Amino acid sequence: MRKLLFIASYFIFFQLNLLDAKIENKILVKIDDGIITTFDVQNETKIFLFLNGIEPTKKNILDIKNKMLKVLINRELKRGEIKRYNVKDFNEMDLNSYIQRIAKNKNLNVQELKNSFERNNLNFNNFIDNIKVDFIWNSLIFQLYSAQLSINLQEVDREYIKLKNNQTQIKKYNLSEIILNDNSKENIEVILKFIKESNFEDAVVKYSNSASAINKGRLGWIYDHELNEKYLNTLQKMKIGEISNPIYNANQVIILKLNDLIFEVSDDLDEEIKKKEILNAMKNRKLEFFSLSHFTKVENTALIDFQ
Repeated sequence: MRKLLFIASYFIFFQLNLLDAKIENKILVKIDDGIITTFDVQNETKIFLFLNGIEPTKKNILDIKNKMLKVLINRELKRGEIKRYNVKDFNEMDLNSYIQRIAKNKNLNVQELKNSFERNNLNFNNFIDNIKVDFIWNSLIFQLYSAQLSINLQEVDREYIKLKNNQTQIKKYNLSEIILNDNSKENIEVILKFIKESNFEDAVVKYSNSASAINKGRLGWIYDHELNEKYLNTLQKMKIGEISNPIYNANQVIILKLNDLIFEVSDDLDEEIKKKEILNAMKNRKLEFFSLSHFTKVENTALIDFQ
């Protein structure tokens, strides 16, 4: 109860003072050896609003206040675990590709995005450092669980045969997502009602706990063989523009929007390349499960103290 009262009273103050440059910097949350301050929440909120093209009005700040604090808490938990295992490596190509997608969503190149940050008094380097946490976290999960990533090659062969037999019908989905950590029936009903009364993109901004929220939930184009069975079964029944029913995955709930769908025709299906793509997709699905499971353990054992 004390935590809930703190969050409510703090954000009334924060919502009224976010645009005031003289706001006092205070420690809001202690997480093991890390801290989250008033400035951290302020900066995270400003960047989120900027990337999504949302005016920094009091109402818009109020709509995303809880999510921004949760984003910072989750990042600090990951940062602490990364430090504990002393992991520093990450896939720089994936990071650069991710930043390029963010820039493209604002019709900019990376340098123009950086310049835009500076014009809006936002720290681009800090933004990149924060994004790196998720990529280093992925490296950590791979190190911890790589021994459990074995895939039955017969499954790969079966998927390849299916793909080969339907090579004129290779599907590519353009998707957006909402990921919810609260899978209670009441929470899901609130969000589905909000989507119906407003739109999917606004629901992403207000509710989604995924890193894709800074791109309004956009995942871009994904081949059908890269999707897990739950997603694929759902998407096969959907039309362009439709929004899926909630998909339950571990202790998360995913809601998908099918933005577009194309069929790629290929008479030259390179067996080695496609099998490698299928194998990597299967491994990535396993890594996603391990990542979620490991984070839940970290979250459940961390000392989180609201000041």
